[in-house]
Amino acid sequence: MTRHIAMLVLVSALCAPVVAGAQTPYVDRIVAQLLADGYADIEVSRTWLGRFLIEAERNGHERVIVVNARTGEVLRDVWQLDDDGRENGDDDDD
Repeated sequence: MTRHIAMLVLVSALCAPVVAGAQTPYVDRIVAQLLADGYADIEVSRTWLGRFLIEAERNGHERVIVVNARTGEVLRDVWQLDDDGRENGDDDDD
């Protein structure tokens, strides 16, 4: 019986949502930079491997960043481009 309770506690801890205070300074800096760049609807979660997953939207496209929780290394940074190779909402009229 105690093994079942211990297993239940372990599974609950692994499935619990990440609280804002549990983020690293690396993630906080990335989120601040995304906000400064005009991204909105920023969501931070954890992966099964303990990495941080940051999802953000701007001008109709989504950006996904995966960060190593211990070192702050950006392991992946992906964003969707238009068919003509430009970022959504980008104009070349400058």
